[in-house]
Amino acid sequence: NREIKRKWRKYKRKLRKLFNIERRDKKLGQYRVPKVHKSLLRDDVDMETFSTVPEENVGAVKKSEPKRTQKRQLLKKQRERSLRKKKESEKRQARKEKHKNRLRKKREKKKRKEKRIRLLQKYFPFLAVLGIIPFPKDSHGDELKKKIKAAFFYYFINSSALFIIAYLILSFIYQLTVLVTASLWGLDATWYYYDLAFNDFSSLWTRSNILIITFSGPFVSLVIGLTFFFYFSKKKKLNPYLRLFYVWMALHGLNLFFGAFASGVAFDEGFGYVPIWLYWAFAIRIFFSIVMLSILGIFGYYSTQHFLNTSNSLYRIKRENRQYFLLNQAVLPAFFGGLLIFLVKLPKIFPYEIGLLVVIAIATVPTLFNLDAKPNVKIPKDPKKQTKINWMILTLSLILLIGFRILFASGIHIVLILKFAVSITPL
Repeated sequence: NREIKRKWRKYKRKLRKLFNIERRDKKLGQYRVPKVHKSLLRDDVDMETFSTVPEENVGAVKKSEPKRTQKRQLLKKQRERSLRKKKESEKRQARKEKHKNRLRKKREKKKRKEKRIRLLQKYFPFLAVLGIIPFPKDSHGDELKKKIKAAFFYYFINSSALFIIAYLILSFIYQLTVLVTASLWGLDATWYYYDLAFNDFSSLWTRSNILIITFSGPFVSLVIGLTFFFYFSKKKKLNPYLRLFYVWMALHGLNLFFGAFASGVAFDEGFGYVPIWLYWAFAIRIFFSIVMLSILGIFGYYSTQHFLNTSNSLYRIKRENRQYFLLNQAVLPAFFGGLLIFLVKLPKIFPYEIGLLVVIAIATVPTLFNLDAKPNVKIPKDPKKQTKINWMILTLSLILLIGFRILFASGIHIVLILKFAVSITPL
């Protein structure tokens, strides 16, 4: 029995090889049986019965893939696998390139930022005090923060006090000049802390005296400002505080002419009455306002030398420290002093006065851009005394400011009578 079974299996294998039904005709789309050996064929059997197998009976035939089909499928799988690996490697390479580009852009952005910071530290180092940029480093690589900020508060307080004193003095001279000029026509006024109140409905007012009275205060302020700017501020042997006081007197005097014109045109008050009563066109008034502000900015630009003369140490006005010094000595005191005067004059401060305080603060900003200015006085390398708060100046400024507010709070009615008599007696 075993021998019979073995022979029968061998015979079946031969039959499977001969009757391979898995072969597909590509053109007809049908399964075709390969040719049968002649010894197995009979004469009465039609060859067409073995030629094709209908598609509906394909499932009944046992499948047996040929080796060529298996190889083809294996090659196809290998190609698909290689393509998949190639795509994955391309994706990994693209991710790597993207990551490299991101890192490169980040490095370039960091370099550009460092370049901008170095540029700002070179030309505008005062921005470090405001916390906008980091502090520069000295030759040893240490930050100059402690060295630069050593006298920051002291310079700022002393200069702010002198700013307030100079403002009150110039304001007093301005109003007194207007009062004296108005008294020539018998006009009286009430002096308040915020303005001079005239009787606007008086019959004594004429076009000519309006122009003269309104122009008198700014004209005297211009003369005082030019005198202090070109004469007193350039004196060699002066105390640094006194020299700084002269600089503030000069800027306040110039502001009460150039800045007062622009502010008066903007709000139709004060010095702005002059172009109004001269019947200037609005475009001409705007043009001259811009010219006046430009001239005030030029004076502020060239006042850098005068501010540098107020330093008591050569180290403070070196190129790397100069803008810190100007920021503390000129710009911040102007803003802080103007804010303090604004608060004292509340609640009845006119827009004309606000404009004057804003313009004088803006006029000090150009000092930061004059990088070529040099002091024209001798400044010691090592000062004998360290910079500290000058309590006498600070106390005087507070007393004057509070006294001015209290004295003129309810108003002082001032009547000035000026008489000039000349008698000639013949001999």
